[in-house]
Order: sequence, then structure tokens, then C-alpha cells
Amino acid sequence: MTSAQLRQSLIAGKTVFGTLIVSPSPRWPDVVRDCGLDFVFIDTEHIALDRAQLSWMCQTYAALGLPPLVRIPAPDPYAATLVLDAGAVGIIAPYIESAEQVQSLRGAVKLRPIKGQKLQQMLGGAKVEPELETYIGKGANERLLIVNI
Repeated sequence: MTSAQLRQSLIAGKTVFGTLIVSPSPRWPDVVRDCGLDFVFIDTEHIALDRAQLSWMCQTYAALGLPPLVRIPAPDPYAATLVLDAGAVGIIAPYIESAEQVQSLRGAVKLRPIKGQKLQQMLGGAKVEPELETYIGKGANERLLIVNI
């Protein structure tokens, strides 16, 4: 399953199956490869993983057709961009307590690579050039943002 297929399945209300991965052991991909899963959920909130380990895990599971979602330690847009850069197809953000936190994460996940004043304008609803809107929209359709309230 691709990230876009996972996103479409979730939007359509279809049942998808995944498992939590808490170990960077190279044995786990072989174990979960043939379990009929649709995605994996890698936890960096409770498990200490460095960027190299996380990148290896994301790339390995994605290559197996298991899109990697990563739970970040806090609702931090910077942390979200780090795990997306590592190869995550989606973010699970814990401890969400405000709409402002969701908007900041939306900017980091769905509107990347836009930053700064342009990002603030886009988050505020400003219209953008058609080419940029197409580019941003394509990327947004391939990345998931899931919030824990």
C-alpha cells in the first residue's frame, strides 16, 4: 500500500491494519512483511530512536509496501519535519490541546516545504499561484497528519 492509498482508505472509512513498531531491530521487517498489514506505526514518543535509525526504519518499511507513520514526542512542527525528512509518510501528534497546534502541524506536514511569512499567509487562507497550489496539493495528498486529542 502506498501513502496515498492509505490516506484514501482512511478517508473512505475503510478498515486498515497496522502495528506498532518500537524496536529498530533489522529482524522486525522480516517478521511483519507477510502479516497482511497496511501500515506500520513507529513510536518516537516513548522510544529513543536517533535520526539514522528512524530513517532506516522508515525507508525499509516503505520499501516493503508498509507506509510508516511516526508518532512524534510532542506537537512540535520542527519534530514533524524531521521525521518526514527521515521518510515517514505521516505524523501522529500527541498532546494536542488547541486549534493553533493543529494549524502549526498542518503547515509543517501538509504545506511543506513552504515556510516563514508565505506559510503564515497560506495558513490564513491566502490564495497562492496555481503552480504552487498544484505542487503543494500533490505533496499534501501523500502525507498524513493524525492528531491525538
